[in-house]
This record gives sequence, structure tokens and C-alpha cells, in this order.
Amino acid sequence: MVKILVEDCPWIFGAHRLTFGLVQPWLKNYKLNDFDHARSKYYRVDPALKK
Repeated sequence: MVKILVEDCPWIFGAHRLTFGLVQPWLKNYKLNDFDHARSKYYRVDPALKK
């Protein structure tokens, strides 16, 4: 059964990435995403929380 599964769906066994993200509570509009291209322009900083 495993052999059939590997033949029919080889992409399942390619890679399983594990990502981590650390974010400050004063940073708003941040969402962890593997395809995070130029999204930093949407981030907002809450100055009251940052102090």
C-alpha cells in the first residue's frame, strides 16, 4: 500500500517545512507566511504598546 501511495503521490513525501516566527505584541497586521514577499509595507506599529 505504501509503495502505491508513493508512486501515485510523490509530492507528499518531498518536504515538510517547519517554520517559526517571533513577533512583538506592538506589531500589527503580521501573519506568518512562507510566501511573504514585500508584505512589510502593511505592518503597523502601535507606539503606545512599544513604550
